[in-house]
Amino acid sequence: MLPAIAKVGGIFHPLLEASVAPLFLFTTFGHALIAMAAPPELDLIVPQHFTRGKTTIVRCFGKNMGPKAQLVLPFAAEVRETSASDSSPSFSVTPAPDALLGVHPIRLRTTEGISNLRLTAVSDMPVVVEQEPNDREEQAQRIEVPVVVTGPLDHPARDTELFRFSAVAGQRLTFVTQTRQLGLSPDLRMSLYDAHRHMLATAEGTPGMFEDERIDYTFPTAGEYFLKVHDADYNNVGWTNHYNVKIGPMNYVRTVFPLGGRRGEPIRVAVFDRDGEQTMIETRVPANPIVDYWRMPLDDFPGSLPWPLAAGEHPEVLEADLSSVTDQSIDARHVDWPTTINGRIEQPEEQDSYLLKVKPGQKIRAVVDAYYLGSPLDGHLLAYDPLGKKLLAQNNDMHLRGNVDPGLWFEVPAGVTSVVVSLRDVFGRGGREYPYRLTIETGGPDFLLSLGKENFRSENDKSRLYDRADTLNLRLGKTETLPISVARGPEQAPYHFGPLQGFTGPITVRCLNAPPGITIESITIAAGKTEGALTVLAADNAPRTPFELTIIGEALRDDGTKIFRVAERRLFLCEPAFGNMKWNYVSRQLTCLVLDPQTVSAKPASEEPVSKGTVK
Repeated sequence: MLPAIAKVGGIFHPLLEASVAPLFLFTTFGHALIAMAAPPELDLIVPQHFTRGKTTIVRCFGKNMGPKAQLVLPFAAEVRETSASDSSPSFSVTPAPDALLGVHPIRLRTTEGISNLRLTAVSDMPVVVEQEPNDREEQAQRIEVPVVVTGPLDHPARDTELFRFSAVAGQRLTFVTQTRQLGLSPDLRMSLYDAHRHMLATAEGTPGMFEDERIDYTFPTAGEYFLKVHDADYNNVGWTNHYNVKIGPMNYVRTVFPLGGRRGEPIRVAVFDRDGEQTMIETRVPANPIVDYWRMPLDDFPGSLPWPLAAGEHPEVLEADLSSVTDQSIDARHVDWPTTINGRIEQPEEQDSYLLKVKPGQKIRAVVDAYYLGSPLDGHLLAYDPLGKKLLAQNNDMHLRGNVDPGLWFEVPAGVTSVVVSLRDVFGRGGREYPYRLTIETGGPDFLLSLGKENFRSENDKSRLYDRADTLNLRLGKTETLPISVARGPEQAPYHFGPLQGFTGPITVRCLNAPPGITIESITIAAGKTEGALTVLAADNAPRTPFELTIIGEALRDDGTKIFRVAERRLFLCEPAFGNMKWNYVSRQLTCLVLDPQTVSAKPASEEPVSKGTVK
């Protein structure tokens, strides 16, 4: 669905969005050389939180924003510009009363193009901006709960935020940070204190929170209390050193089961709240073939974001519905494959094992989805020949903490007709909160497709980090090129999640959903090559509002099986290391804007010689 400007509402694909490449376009008219001014670069949105039905004055920081900047929002809102500035325009934003809760991408649009994205959140809570000084007890800022407090860590090496609030006896409050979820850099630690400076609770490394934190506390007596917020190491520096903390009597979700379903099919998801109470939610898995992950709304649980779930292509089974193997020498359950098994590591030290009937020479791939779907499971996956008692493959990904979920592949040896695939937690943990999805399918040579010239590359100008590969600004009648890169082996995708076995054949790359007026010619990336480029042409009838394109790659293995991959980009929103984490923002859409030739600014180019046409 397309992004929205001002009142027009829509929803981007929730998993993936990205930044803009600043395109400097040169063309010649006789001997006169003209350069298009740069599109906007968006560094930071302050505050990063909006309240349904309430007006917030938001300030944007960055470059090249010009006097006519517009916010591009994926939710319905009243938006008015309150001040114009090339580096820090401001807007009043009033989200609709029914605006979708959760985290959303936000961009700026000017006459010169559309910007990279930043992330923002929508909730039902009032927002209060932190006021300095508030780093000592006598300076602690008074707040009234429920509330979202937001602000900068002005001096991360020493900045501490203290907030004072009142609680009554027996009152239960939840404190949740929304910082890494919004692509912000502080690694927050929260602590609660009473009026006598006794620590009551602290949070750092909350399981299942993807580097954000949560405290759930019931106050034994009425009185004054303090919340302390700071960077865990007091050394995180950068231009995205802002934070958000939600405080209120919020119920939240500890776990759900199952963690997804088959594309297009209805599923019933058991949701377990903070006290273990179960609620059933009936929903349907998106049918769109480009969607591998989606988010289930949890409006009744304000202490949780929409829950990430997976969309699979194989038949789905529940671990509990599988029959046990009768052979006493093998502790496993029968499973027909290809399939996705939805299970749990119910008890500490438990190992779930599945028996597959196989044929020699078959290539098999097994991949786990758990940690990045909100489960604390840190999986150890292995495959073995139960009769020959021979290990065939294993993977716990301990060498790469950017990927906690393991994957493996193997070829069935001669004489082997059955294989066991087993999963356990690396640290021997277990319980209801340790669900997983184990997909067992045909393996073989494979590849990844990425938007941009190189995989996992950001631009760093010492004060900003961008990955500009998922945005394209177009001019009418002018051909632009869109670089595409291929990872055929692990050396080209160091942060890939799961097995990658080096497909060497040709790959056809094409666009799925070009709107009228946009022409993109398909290309073939030759065997063994790792780069290609699509050409994009905008005609007079092209859309004048932002639109999204989906780029896919298709190929055939030697055995005739098809490979279908969507071009994506893992984004760098705060620090390069965070861009490698699977929970960080990833774009599977190319966001485009066709520039109106009547409004695009022009200025003399440098005198350096350039060739005719487009130069990047």
